[in-house]
Amino acid sequence: MAHFAVPGATASVLKMKVVLCVTGVSPSDKDALRVAATLALSSDAKLIFLYPFRIAEYTAQRIPPELTANVRRQAHDRFAALTSTIPILHHLDYEFVAKPGRPEDTIQSLIKKVDVCAIVVAERQAAIIASRNPFTLTSLVSQWGVPFTIAPAANKMAQHHPGQVVNDYRSSEHLTHA
Repeated sequence: MAHFAVPGATASVLKMKVVLCVTGVSPSDKDALRVAATLALSSDAKLIFLYPFRIAEYTAQRIPPELTANVRRQAHDRFAALTSTIPILHHLDYEFVAKPGRPEDTIQSLIKKVDVCAIVVAERQAAIIASRNPFTLTSLVSQWGVPFTIAPAANKMAQHHPGQVVNDYRSSEHLTHA
């Protein structure tokens, strides 16, 4: 059963173990969703899918609320289409949270709010974190102190279109902000 959440609205999972999956909303992220779902199912944990995003024109400024709302709406739609093709998710309770910010910052903010028992990161999100500082990912994994998995991309040839909504400062998640 899917729950689309507003960031910070995770009170329903405060007392449950949570598997956190940091992912994009493109077909190349399907394997990360499957890995996280399998882990959550086997550990009887709640599943939170986190989609961190940035908008290139606003990396140094605050993103206008209407633009953030539009990106979240589009991300929810794309995520719903993606999850409809993953049968294991029909057996799980999960939330999808689209939140502006760098992947490592959004992970850290959720770890402070919920009892995360494992983290699954889509390969592309891990690459985004590592691209800024190769030691950041190792340091964060150590700091978080929970099992951590990087799930390989299902489609290594995912296309990127500059100038739209980005979650890695360079490439598009094919969402528009019009």
